[in-house]
Amino acid sequence: MDEKELLISCIDRELALLDELPVINGYALVIGGGKVGTRFIQNTSSERFPLVLTIDIDSEAEASGISEVVEDQKKLSSILRQKIEILEKNGHRSQKNGIPLNRNYFYRCDTGIIKYILSHGIPECIVPAVPVHIAAQLISDIMTFPLKYQQDAEIVRTSGPSIPVREFTVSDSDPAKKNFFNNFVSNLPEHIILSQYPEKGIIVLSYTKGDEMCPDHCSGYSGYCPFFERDKPRDTIDYVMELKSFHPGWVFESYQIGAGLGGISGNDVKKNLLDALKYVRNIYSMGNERNIDGNMGHVFFVGTSCKCHGILNLFYLNNTNITDFGSYS
Repeated sequence: MDEKELLISCIDRELALLDELPVINGYALVIGGGKVGTRFIQNTSSERFPLVLTIDIDSEAEASGISEVVEDQKKLSSILRQKIEILEKNGHRSQKNGIPLNRNYFYRCDTGIIKYILSHGIPECIVPAVPVHIAAQLISDIMTFPLKYQQDAEIVRTSGPSIPVREFTVSDSDPAKKNFFNNFVSNLPEHIILSQYPEKGIIVLSYTKGDEMCPDHCSGYSGYCPFFERDKPRDTIDYVMELKSFHPGWVFESYQIGAGLGGISGNDVKKNLLDALKYVRNIYSMGNERNIDGNMGHVFFVGTSCKCHGILNLFYLNNTNITDFGSYS
């Protein structure tokens, strides 16, 4: 088995594992235990979300004060297995049936553990409450394998290849990549482009301007923003979804959980992760790992968006022909 065949085998194994993971109704993963994460805990009921796990790198984050603190990864794994089993059997009825189910848990860690957490079962709702594009990290992380999860909850990297996914970064000395980035951005209307960072391959979208801040109680409006008295011809999510019609990409829609609170559907997370892996598998199985669509390299985007805001990250496969990206506009 050569390296490419081994890589495809690893992708198939990852696809099989991911496909078997259930989406657990009533389970929410909150990424960030500060103001927004804490507000989610306080403003959602135990009947709607009987299990809430909050993670944060700061052990003294606000959410830790209203949650049971989990001390180590082995304990975290044990809690997740136990609580998820209860939810799968009883769903939202767990509390009403008298089954003891503590709702709020807090674990100190960085976002690198998210893939491990998901390996126990995918939450119905993932709440990004940190200044990081979580969806982009999920897509990137799902391609860093092979990983295996042992019974003692340790993560062990095994030998073997990994998909060479890299951030699509642009420098002034690379006109081909700069041209590609500019062409990509040109497919978005100027009135929703808040900022762009070609050196990081990031585009930030918003109907707000400058230092404007949406109020905490905003519920997200289509057509017109009453807070800034601004017309909205289309929702931002519509513009982002439209990008998929001419370029590979995966979009995570942030939906309204409550006023000022947004979350990503676990079903969307599972589908996008599966589709991303299938996309890469197809590239390698067809022998097209060098280029695609003639002279364009294998560049793809990951986006998260709601009605008013959005963020896009560009990535590429590292062993594709990055000297000639061409234009697709």
